Amino acid sequence: TNIEEERYLSPIELSNNKFAKLFEPLTKLYMLPSYRELDLTLFFAPFFMLFFGLCLGDMGYGLLMIVALPVFEKLFKLINPEFSKGLVILFGISTILCGALSGNFFGFQIYDLQIPFVQKMKSLLYIDSSKMFTVSLGIGVVQILFGMVLKAVNLTIQLGFKYALSTIGWIVLLVTVIVAALTGIGFSHPAVIALLALAAVGIFLFNSPGKNPLLNVGLGLWDTYNMATGLLGDVLSYVRLFALGLSGGILGQVFNSMAVGMSPKTPVIGFLVMALIFCVGHALNIFMNILGAIVHPMRLTFVEFFKNAGYTGGGEEYHPFGKVQKV
Repeated sequence: TNIEEERYLSPIELSNNKFAKLFEPLTKLYMLPSYRELDLTLFFAPFFMLFFGLCLGDMGYGLLMIVALPVFEKLFKLINPEFSKGLVILFGISTILCGALSGNFFGFQIYDLQIPFVQKMKSLLYIDSSKMFTVSLGIGVVQILFGMVLKAVNLTIQLGFKYALSTIGWIVLLVTVIVAALTGIGFSHPAVIALLALAAVGIFLFNSPGKNPLLNVGLGLWDTYNMATGLLGDVLSYVRLFALGLSGGILGQVFNSMAVGMSPKTPVIGFLVMALIFCVGHALNIFMNILGAIVHPMRLTFVEFFKNAGYTGGGEEYHPFGKVQKV
């Protein structure tokens, strides 16, 4: 009862470092953590920054965000008035770095240029579409497992370590299965069998500490069903990182082709028409893709990550009556 009273009556004031504070508007957009709950802002901020860059995925767009910072700051404030200039800069940097993975620069493929420096970048950074699909799924697995670790920490803080044993069991099981599959060790290896058995103890015997063991087993079976059906869907949701980046790059190429193909042969007029189509087309592409690069990472954060982190929220923001004036 006291915990519930604290959850609903104690006001919440977030306290983060300068980096995480830039992402606090996103936490507030969802809901603040409850009184005894971890603030997940710092933990999802690097992922969100990465997701934005992958969704926009064009070095030219990222560079433009930084060069034309006042314009993009106003654009981001239209999405959320609490978005700051620093957040726009971080998103621009992430877009440049993630754009280097595909080589897109305003819809052009710079890795086609036979320049030694560019080819060196390609050998170090380039990831083709088929590999990017796998990378997106891998990022999803990492964030979901990280969320489950935070859930175990949260349960330990709020209720005690024994209440986190079931979640720890799932973490051990999933990590063991992934490592065994990727390394080719096989599930008949003694170490793998021992870890799976240890995970089963946590999942089926400590699912609900203090209750009847048979009830724990039943709840463990129910959790197993939910995990089997839910985790696959959660991981597949991260394919949107690959899909949005790919579609934005294709649209940029289409606008470039339209600019060249629809311009008249007259030198001056042709150049003006080409420049107009290029600027208008890419402006539309940037606007649409920025919206997608905000909305879809929010969906991954608020649904997949927060759910697997066991985030409950519900805290009320602290609003002081006033500030004390220093004499």
